[in-house]
Amino acid sequence: MATICRHHVIAAMQGIPQATRDQVTLLGKAGINPNVIETADQRVHTDQVARLFQLVMLTLDDEFMGFAAAPSRVGSFALMSELIPQCLTLGEQLRKSAKFYNITHSGVDFRLAETGAEAHFTVNLSTNHYDREHFLREFLLVIWHRFPSWLIGEPIPLKTVEFSFAKPAHHQELSVMFPCKISYGKPHNRLVFDRRYLQKNLTRTRQELEQFVNRSPFDIMTIPGREQTLESQIERLLAPKDNEQAGKFTLHDVAAALRISPQTIQRRLAQHDTSFNTIKENWRREKALKMLQTTQFSIEEISERLGFAEARSFTRAFKNWTGLSPRKFRKMF
Repeated sequence: MATICRHHVIAAMQGIPQATRDQVTLLGKAGINPNVIETADQRVHTDQVARLFQLVMLTLDDEFMGFAAAPSRVGSFALMSELIPQCLTLGEQLRKSAKFYNITHSGVDFRLAETGAEAHFTVNLSTNHYDREHFLREFLLVIWHRFPSWLIGEPIPLKTVEFSFAKPAHHQELSVMFPCKISYGKPHNRLVFDRRYLQKNLTRTRQELEQFVNRSPFDIMTIPGREQTLESQIERLLAPKDNEQAGKFTLHDVAAALRISPQTIQRRLAQHDTSFNTIKENWRREKALKMLQTTQFSIEEISERLGFAEARSFTRAFKNWTGLSPRKFRKMF
């Protein structure tokens, strides 16, 4: 299941000045139950974490989320992306993007270098003082691995990842985020990969790029290659189902659509520590959050559309997801 550890949920909010930081409100707006910060082994779905990241960025008007010496105003990533249609290859894109940030942002330094058969993409902060939990350094390397992988339409295999900080307590999580050798205590933060990937053509259309940017950072949370997993296929089947029958989509419906037996689906999902019910619950949560914010549907109507037997069952589920009642959540917006 696509989840992120408790550490990154808590660390994401640390760039907001303590005097104005309201973790409970931020978590509630992101659809995250505040109890997650009380449980050491708790994990949170990537959609919830992406929404939290987005809220922090908007709160601070800073895409660096308060962790750099100077902010990156909201819209900077979108402005940088306007350079991409001018590029044919990944190497061109990385060089133009690095130049953009180096000219417009004094708090970071981006570099692309080629050494022998390797390409090195380096991201350093002018000072690490604001990034004490090294959240931003980790996040920037995630972005600049996954975004280029998406641009060329295939995962870029990493040879190694280097970080300028000591090995952290959540190092196992970083091993999932970066499936390669990871070194700590290095002079730079950088991605090392085969330089042949710099010659790969960019495959995304302008429309696809605009959609990716508009959804940012949601699609960045996806590990390259994950779109082919069974879980992702089921999520895509659920995604367009907006009518009254949406919540009644069953495992047998999925099996028929994918031409796989229900037993095989259950077995394969279990190998990845998830299930059809878990995927459907995540879908229900995301649909509920969207409808409460963007429609005038009553709680009863939302409950029915999501396939709950009664509104009380929906309210209990929503409180378990977010720590708030549906009505209280709606009032926050």
